[in-house]
Amino acid sequence: MSVLFLLLALASSATAGVVLDTNGDAVANGGAAYYILPDIFAKGGGLAQASTDNETCPLTVVQLPSEVQNGLPLRILSQAKIAVIKTDMGVDVSFIAVPACSPAPSKWTVVVGEEGTKSVKITGYDNTLKGWFRIQNYNSLAYKIVFCPTDAGSCEDVGISSDDYGNRGLVISNGNPFAVVFVKSPSLEA
Repeated sequence: MSVLFLLLALASSATAGVVLDTNGDAVANGGAAYYILPDIFAKGGGLAQASTDNETCPLTVVQLPSEVQNGLPLRILSQAKIAVIKTDMGVDVSFIAVPACSPAPSKWTVVVGEEGTKSVKITGYDNTLKGWFRIQNYNSLAYKIVFCPTDAGSCEDVGISSDDYGNRGLVISNGNPFAVVFVKSPSLEA
């Protein structure tokens, strides 16, 4: 697996600015489906939806606990009329599968909770912050996802926070980013 990461690092330097998957291919703008996984094996699994707090519908974006769980495939879309996703461009991230109880599309949003916690949820909340997600280089092998509110001059890291029930929810967590890689889903290509 370290050879794969070395190849990814070399490919990254040759195509600066383009977000690459673990095969070294450019992440397609709105096309193929991808799993978002932690950059290091044994740091948990991929991303999925779960019901947290008082939710009756799985609207919270969570990291699965086991590294053998890829999670649910996602699509990444920019409003730019280009074929691939580039670093630092505004993107929408959405799950391919939409819960029956959730409005479609299942686009990621940021919701401010009662204690001021900013959690990543999918469409279905009224109190969402306006803004964009962006994918940024984190290190030579991984990326981080940030949220950039439209009314702020800077972006904030998306990280992981565990609740009392073991849910590992995505939250706005400055200074503690969730380092990720993108793995193309073999069965859900557009």
